[in-house]
Amino acid sequence: MAIFKRPTDEAAFFTPSPGTVIGELKALDEFNKGKYGPSMRWTWVLFDINTKQPILFNDKPATYDALSGVELNPGTKARAWANKHLAPEREVAAGEDPDKLERDLIGKRVRLNFSLDVDENDKEVVKLTSLLAYTG
Repeated sequence: MAIFKRPTDEAAFFTPSPGTVIGELKALDEFNKGKYGPSMRWTWVLFDINTKQPILFNDKPATYDALSGVELNPGTKARAWANKHLAPEREVAAGEDPDKLERDLIGKRVRLNFSLDVDENDKEVVKLTSLLAYTG
């Protein structure tokens, strides 16, 4: 899964613990530095799954970013993620206006599942492993 790469100053950025949190979509923006071309950066504000309270980092609500492609075609990560945000009310429609869709997505919540993995340098890292609909 493509994950937004943080700058080298890791201490300045929140790293979630393995487990599940609630993510409320704060922003969607095009990110043209993706490894495979233009990408869409999804930014969520994180909430504790049990207390539903914001997770704080440096006295501010913690956020997490991840990348998808920009295409909303069936079978793409962007469409799957959008559908999880819209569930259970509806799914992305063919030919849907991207600006209207973005307005519908902002503020919606999903469950973000993180797990431990090992990167190319054999260093343990926490990665976003799945994104599921939230019905809480």
